[in-house]
Amino acid sequence: MTGRVAKTRQTRQTRQTRQTRQTRRSRNPPTLSSEQLLSTITVAGQSEDPAQKFPDTRAPRAEDDEAGEAAKAARTPPKPPNPPSLAPKAADPPAQAAGATCLCRRAPLTRKNLALLDRTTGEKGAGASGLPDATTSNTSSISSTAPGFAAQARKNGIFLYPDSRPPANLDELRQQYAASRISASPTKSTFEKYSYKVEKVHNEAGITAASQLLLKEDYSKGYIDERNRPFTGYPPDLGFNNSLSAPQPDYIQGLERSAFMPFPVDEQLNGAILYKNDHNPITLPHLAGEWKGPGKAIRATRQSGYDGACLVYARNQALLYLGTPDPPGHAQVTTFTSDGTDLRLFAHYARTSSVDGTTEYHQYPISSTMLIGTHQDFSRGRRALRNAQDHAMEQSHQLRDQLRDHWREQQRRPAAEAEGGDETV
Repeated sequence: MTGRVAKTRQTRQTRQTRQTRQTRRSRNPPTLSSEQLLSTITVAGQSEDPAQKFPDTRAPRAEDDEAGEAAKAARTPPKPPNPPSLAPKAADPPAQAAGATCLCRRAPLTRKNLALLDRTTGEKGAGASGLPDATTSNTSSISSTAPGFAAQARKNGIFLYPDSRPPANLDELRQQYAASRISASPTKSTFEKYSYKVEKVHNEAGITAASQLLLKEDYSKGYIDERNRPFTGYPPDLGFNNSLSAPQPDYIQGLERSAFMPFPVDEQLNGAILYKNDHNPITLPHLAGEWKGPGKAIRATRQSGYDGACLVYARNQALLYLGTPDPPGHAQVTTFTSDGTDLRLFAHYARTSSVDGTTEYHQYPISSTMLIGTHQDFSRGRRALRNAQDHAMEQSHQLRDQLRDHWREQQRRPAAEAEGGDETV
């Protein structure tokens, strides 16, 4: 009985011992080396890195460190002992010719490098045409309303009255502008309407609107006018416009560029067209005007002197091309100024200085009329302005015809010479 009980106890202890060992094994799995893990994963067909899936938390051994360094060295390509310079070598052309690779780096953004870039990529030449570029402007130009405008204009050779000299054909112009017209004179109601408008307005815009009653507008197609636009077609620094902003008269009248065809006026004459990039700009005009508010008659006179100098310059360029300049001292360009109360007409021409040989541009008054005094004065002033408009139109058409005829003659001359040469042979 006692032996059977002892055997039962021994069996129970054996079972408990086995259960305890199994529990310990499930809780603490056996630790494998990296070689055993790698072989196990390889057999199972897995491709993961054993070091990532089963990290080794044991302290590193010396042989493991040596093996790791060897594996790292095998994966890393060896560095060249002496790396080549980043800049290309100019003294080694055979290496470059053999296909050696040039390692380049981006240059730092410094003023020295920017200046080098400008020198290497800058454009040369100003173009095929010999005419100055009208796009180049003087950044320090003086406006016609600035205090220093009159002094700079005088320095450029623009002579305003009373410092100017009268043109040689002054009497002829006065008679022509005072002549009677075929059209009827303005009625008294027109004079009263104009006077009432001028007395009620106090600025330039109002004077400009009221003064439209004075102008003749029924001209033929191709003879047009523009209002208050700067002369963008004039190149800077031509002498008379040095350091001055482009002229911008309140009124300008002349022929369109297409009227000069087939003569390429903008290619042959400097300052002929007034507005750059316009489809059909006014070309070689002979009349300009300035309207100003009350009390600004002096400013209007100065600006008209500058306007007239521009028109005279362009006309003289055309005459120089033709080889037939105007008689000395003759004026064919006219400007007018008005503050609503008074209307003044000016003649403009150029002459050579007897002192230093420079070109002088003179402005001289032709007539002055008080428009709001009487009906007769108003009629006389309007008649003078419209006669000046007709005279300018005649001069524009005459110059246009001369330029076209001269151009056609030049185009026919080579053909005629070629035909004559063939007959001689």
